[in-house]
Amino acid sequence: MKLKRTSIAIYVLLIFSSAALVFSVQPIVGRILLPKLGGTTLVWNTCLVFFQATLLLGYLYADILSRKLPLKTQVPIHLGMLALAGLTLPISFPDVSMPSDSLPAIWLLGQLALGVGFPFLVISASAPLFQSWFARTDLPSAENPYYLYAASNLGSILSLVAYPFLIEPRLGVVQQSTAWAFGYAGVGLLIVVAGGLTWKLSEKTGLRAGFSRVGSTLVSYKQMLTWAYLAMIPSALLVAVSAQITADVAPVPFLWMLPLVVFLLTFVIAFARRQFIRPAWLVAIGIPAAIFLAYASAVRQIGVLRSIEFNVLVFFLLPCSSILRLRLGARPSIS
Repeated sequence: MKLKRTSIAIYVLLIFSSAALVFSVQPIVGRILLPKLGGTTLVWNTCLVFFQATLLLGYLYADILSRKLPLKTQVPIHLGMLALAGLTLPISFPDVSMPSDSLPAIWLLGQLALGVGFPFLVISASAPLFQSWFARTDLPSAENPYYLYAASNLGSILSLVAYPFLIEPRLGVVQQSTAWAFGYAGVGLLIVVAGGLTWKLSEKTGLRAGFSRVGSTLVSYKQMLTWAYLAMIPSALLVAVSAQITADVAPVPFLWMLPLVVFLLTFVIAFARRQFIRPAWLVAIGIPAAIFLAYASAVRQIGVLRSIEFNVLVFFLLPCSSILRLRLGARPSIS
């Protein structure tokens, strides 16, 4: 029993820490690039698109690794990828000016890919991969590991909130990059421990091989398109709302992070163990609020601060409804 409690604590700490790394690196990168690129709204929105796309690639890597390969292969492969990506740390960007004939967004995406792409992809794959490992054990709630997303997103929120109040005022960008590299190494050590625990605890469950699709419910293309649509809504609104509020007010890091914190909060609520909110309730409030916001913005009868408040409110209600519908209507089989 003591081993199981310790194991659960290690899994939670690992998922929490990896998620904190994933989202703490985003304001660090923004802080490094701002002086070089002038601090326009385009910079942060391009960063958002890059990080969301790379996060999706990381999830794809984790899905392929967990489904196609046995556990004894997954752990060394992921550790090897983590070590290779670690060779590119600490985070830095070359002092190369943008060519006059290049598209700013495309050039910036290339710089992000070279400067932080590999370690971000590997660390973003960690949370879903660890939940896959957790599901192979005989620990309590192993048959339904999705509640661990709440711990993951809580770590993300805390790292974002800590940045403007604790990290940025006290550390320069070089120190921030170095601290992130040390955190990256710490997560690597936790992965070694978690991999060993998973191997030991998976002996009773017989889930050391790759997950199979035997016994899984077949999913129609219509259902998959519905899931993709519901998942797309929050990401699209994140970029749109971030652009809106940073266009109305100076594009300072705190305002950039506000929609991102709200975005993560919707996941904490949606993946909590107990659900007290119905998606229909959120839509019933969110749609009228969105209509009012659009009208008030069009006729310029709403102040800047009030506009930010309504944007954030609508952004919380509608994405939270989509994520709740996605979570309640789709629970992938792990057998």
